Amino acid sequence: MELDYIKSLNDIASREGLICLDQHALNIFSGQNALQLLTVAEKTRARIKADWDWITMDLVNQASSDIVFSLKNVYFYHPDINNFINEAFKHEDGLVVFTYSQTLEDKRYLYFVGITLEKLYSFWDRIGDLINIACSLGFPEDSVYFANVIDRLYKLHSTSPNAQWLKDFKDSDYTKLNQKRKLVVHHRGLYSHFLKAHLQGMAHNEPLQYWKELQKEKDEYPEFLKNQLKQTIIGFEKMVLLFKELDG
Repeated sequence: MELDYIKSLNDIASREGLICLDQHALNIFSGQNALQLLTVAEKTRARIKADWDWITMDLVNQASSDIVFSLKNVYFYHPDINNFINEAFKHEDGLVVFTYSQTLEDKRYLYFVGITLEKLYSFWDRIGDLINIACSLGFPEDSVYFANVIDRLYKLHSTSPNAQWLKDFKDSDYTKLNQKRKLVVHHRGLYSHFLKAHLQGMAHNEPLQYWKELQKEKDEYPEFLKNQLKQTIIGFEKMVLLFKELDG
């Protein structure tokens, strides 16, 4: 059973193109893997020494692979989640009831969606940590966040195409990611979110379109998270090239 599960996850990664930075044999960056790419910023590494080694190791060997593992599980459980439309039934009086009796697969799906959101956010925080140190932005360690780091970086280096990419990402896709993460971390878990929406829909006798939109929201997580994963690969490269650019 365990081997079947691992094989299924590996098949998902291959089918969906889920790549993480610790896949050292892959030519992710124009013929280079992540460790080879990092060598173009040796001047930055020499300046900040141990901080560079620890943070880049965390990014390559843990943060990125954690995202992919969680996301593989999102895809693994998605086919068997609850579906508000398919599980609805009609009473003799014509009233349509949209049920939500959560299955184990649905519970695990939403769990891994939440974990993937948090792992993505953590990845970008590590990027913020490294940029703050490497570019001497001056944020205290307990005040470093990706968003405030990138805003300050861009003020100082607005002509850099790499800083521009990071700023554009921060203002668009990262903002969407953080909005979804905040729902899970600061407000309510995803099951509670969908259960509340279900109960409100039933209480107000919402039309079919309401339930279609609710199911669509639930079904869109895999593709949303996969796109966010792709952005981590691009963002990692932009960060390294930024260091090379600024060191001359």
